Amino acid sequence: MDKVFEIGNIDLVDLSGDTHLVTDIQKRVQEMLGHKKERQKQIRQEIAQEGARALPGVLNALYVFSSQIKRREQKLLSELLAELVGKNKAAREMLIRVGVLESPFAPARGAALLALQTMGEMRPQELEQIRARAWQDIDASNYEAALTLYEPLAQRQDAQSAGELRYWAGELFDERMDVGPEFLDLALRAAPQRAYDTLVEVVGKMDRRDKGLAKVIEKKISPGAVTNLPEVLRALHELKDRSVGYSQKGVEFMFTGPIAKYLAKHPDQIKETEDLIGRDHKPLYRYWWQGLGRILSVEAAQKCFDQVTAPLDEFTWYGGIQLFFVKKYDTKFRVWASDLLKRLKQDAPDEYQDVLDAYEKIGIGVPLEEVEKGRPSRPYKSE
Repeated sequence: MDKVFEIGNIDLVDLSGDTHLVTDIQKRVQEMLGHKKERQKQIRQEIAQEGARALPGVLNALYVFSSQIKRREQKLLSELLAELVGKNKAAREMLIRVGVLESPFAPARGAALLALQTMGEMRPQELEQIRARAWQDIDASNYEAALTLYEPLAQRQDAQSAGELRYWAGELFDERMDVGPEFLDLALRAAPQRAYDTLVEVVGKMDRRDKGLAKVIEKKISPGAVTNLPEVLRALHELKDRSVGYSQKGVEFMFTGPIAKYLAKHPDQIKETEDLIGRDHKPLYRYWWQGLGRILSVEAAQKCFDQVTAPLDEFTWYGGIQLFFVKKYDTKFRVWASDLLKRLKQDAPDEYQDVLDAYEKIGIGVPLEEVEKGRPSRPYKSE
């Protein structure tokens, strides 16, 4: 079976070699992409019956119809590629060379890379080839192609790739709003144990005060990038202490973006994370409550706000401020927030007024350092 074809005998793009089979398979792939799920499954089975000799046609179709390959089709094609390759060494080499290293199209590359992942562990030589090609793409400013290549390496937490991603994140983060945060995301996912070093190294050296750039963090850093929350929080604490402007906004959007999304998926970690912040990360108090305000559909997040009762301490005071923001901007939880604030006003009108004054000062742009002068001195969960 390994001798069905030899590498180099068929030029896929030029459709040389067995052109009839290649074009026939290409047409069947086109038909598969244009049909609904059940018919797609049937066509896939028909192509799979051809075995490894169908691989050139499928790879060629990935080039020709790349623009039609969406996420669902990419998964379908990756499964087909993995089935066609199987344990055929020559086919695997062709998949890597043509589907990954030489492909100029991200959807086609993505399908081929996903197929490799489906087949199990990549070999050291294959990893080296993929990393080398990613560097070539970056040197050519083809950043999206490089990100596609690094994605499966980050998922495997490949140590060398993690170092490269951290380097490129630092190089690109400040200047390329479109791709820099995505390199940071992959770097964090590739080495969660290095989350502190990565965040401090990449975000900490930024001096550009650009709220737009900071807000990209909220959208492009994934929940998978903050799985090592203790190290992430330690880094954000340091960044908040030593930075101003842009970097501080970056800290805020880490909470309202990836951290909030991660905790929404893992609500069992909310209480533990709250205790960690409450004890050890005072500069992050406000950001914690902002993050919780984004996931109020999670019951555990709502329960945290139940603590906003008299007497307030230096931690729950920020929770009261956030309730005013929820009351104003979140139509779904406006009544819920109003009820908690009414309770606070009834139990402790002076403390309620202090929180209201702080909220109004923030609203008119008074620096947080000035606003915090009215914060209670009672420490977190004091008796």
